[in-house]
Amino acid sequence: MVLAFSAGITYGHIPLERLPDQNDMFYVSPRIYLPGYKYLLPQALYTKDKAAYGVYTSVLIPITPVSPDLSVTIDADMLLGPDYSDSDLIATQGEWGLRYKLPWNFSVGYKNSKYYINGDRKNIESVEWNAVLLGYDFSFPCRLAQVSNSLEFYFFPPHNEFDTNPGVLPFEDRVVSRYALDYAITLDKINESPVYLACRFFLPLGNSRPQVDYNYEADPIACFLQLRCGYRVNQTLSFYTEFDDGIDLGGIVNKRELDKSLSFGTIFTF
Repeated sequence: MVLAFSAGITYGHIPLERLPDQNDMFYVSPRIYLPGYKYLLPQALYTKDKAAYGVYTSVLIPITPVSPDLSVTIDADMLLGPDYSDSDLIATQGEWGLRYKLPWNFSVGYKNSKYYINGDRKNIESVEWNAVLLGYDFSFPCRLAQVSNSLEFYFFPPHNEFDTNPGVLPFEDRVVSRYALDYAITLDKINESPVYLACRFFLPLGNSRPQVDYNYEADPIACFLQLRCGYRVNQTLSFYTEFDDGIDLGGIVNKRELDKSLSFGTIFTF
């Protein structure tokens, strides 16, 4: 099972993830941001544009001839807008990764991700990171719901760090992440209904500065939170609403990275 949570590039360029609900090969999730809670682009020191729409797609490819425990994921997310009457492509994030299942619900993997502003808004550099990760999936009994958990630990090598302050200069003020913790919990079939709840916490850690100070410290930088409530129509279709927020833990220079958003979306799998 590919355990993951989010549909979208919430706070731009954090790892793209699926929900742990369906394991079909293709996964498509369009969404609309509600008025007053549109998605503010990362690197927004240089633009006031907010996205009105987003479309997240994912492809899961088992590499069975090599190993039944090996899979490849290819993910893409597009932000559109900035107005509801527009459908201009504002920003894009692409990601691919490898995942290998280990005994006792552990897994190891690799991810590459690149996020960039499109068109005339591309006045700042793209953001790219690479990471190796260790995952652990677990569940526990509950009479009111089916509870599943996913915990992942990311390590970003030097020169491949996750940038929590994109577009912020000078480099000595630009804290980037050496590590990250990613935890998601899903409560499914609540009281034997089609309703589910999900929550994801993404916690980048580190104290490195690009081209200035590469170290292995693990200071808390921020906590990015995603809360979702959804309804499953059937195995291939579901609806959800999601609230996203960010909490500065001492490492965010660009406070606009902490802007809230609220969206309504659908999920199709096949």
